[in-house]
Amino acid sequence: MKNIELISVIIGIVSVFLTIKQNLLCWVFGLISAVLLTYYFYNVNFYSQMVLQLVSVGQCAYGWVKWNEVDTKEVTKIGYTKSALCIGICMVIGIIFTLLTKTTNNNLLYLDGIGGIIALLATYLLVKKVIESWWIFMINNVMLIILCLHQDMYYIAGYNLLLIILSIAGYKEWKKHLKTT
Repeated sequence: MKNIELISVIIGIVSVFLTIKQNLLCWVFGLISAVLLTYYFYNVNFYSQMVLQLVSVGQCAYGWVKWNEVDTKEVTKIGYTKSALCIGICMVIGIIFTLLTKTTNNNLLYLDGIGGIIALLATYLLVKKVIESWWIFMINNVMLIILCLHQDMYYIAGYNLLLIILSIAGYKEWKKHLKTT
């Protein structure tokens, strides 16, 4: 399992670098990483993260299509108030999702459930090239670091720490391309 964890981390890092540069191939690398992580999270009983990765496969296909469209070439902004509202809604949905799946053997159910829903929001906003997606990813990465350290998944914990740093870089890079109206 450690090999799958490490390979998915390396592919994920490539995907994020390509995303920062707004390179369409980020979605291909993201899809490969999502497939590997689906298998991995299933085997370590992080079911919300497993479902998230399955959804990510579809989101990567959607991202590929959307980033090929003319109207999604520019980076946009929704504002911090709307971002905070979205995160709050995700937390409520995550708690409800967790309550529905409470029969699993995952020790950190709420963090797993909320993190999965927040990651879906962040990826959706990323597909739309909304700059706040980077901050929302950082919140999710902090949650995943806690989850991964609790389960001795050190590669993925380190990966999420790196993703926080890359999210800051992504935010700064995308800010240069922010559509001003």
